[in-house]
Amino acid sequence: MMRISAGTLLHLRTSGKLPFTKIGRIVYFHMTDIKRILGNGTSENSVVKRLLARDDNGERK
Repeated sequence: MMRISAGTLLHLRTSGKLPFTKIGRIVYFHMTDIKRILGNGTSENSVVKRLLARDDNGERK
């Protein structure tokens, strides 16, 4: 559905850009948060590009 790698998903999760809930070993995401991040449902969305274009310090690469 998201068409992004597991590493990208982990980065979005650990950086706090994609909220999640963890129950046991399973990680859950709210559909509204996913839609907010992806917008039109493709990884080429400008929101995703803007999020991923920043390093961990919040500065542009």
